[in-house]
Amino acid sequence: MSEPETASGMPPISETGRMTGFSDGVFAIVITLLVIELQVPDHAPGELLHALIEQAPAYLAFLLSFGYVGVLWLNHRTLLRLVCGTTVGLNWINL
Repeated sequence: MSEPETASGMPPISETGRMTGFSDGVFAIVITLLVIELQVPDHAPGELLHALIEQAPAYLAFLLSFGYVGVLWLNHRTLLRLVCGTTVGLNWINL
């Protein structure tokens, strides 16, 4: 399906605010889903530190994933600051 054209023959351009908000929401959901894997370990009284050390790989995976998603979000925000407006095509690419 082609985009409707304006009188100048160019596709209509709208502001990037809604696209930025949608993308920020998606990144927020992704980061929230990362936390679901973290659980309070079962432990005996006085053994919490040992139980947390046993779960260190899960915490390391969370930190690495959080950092990776954070870098993607920062790059996406920087890219969208350079975009003056959006079209239907750019919205689909962003999706």
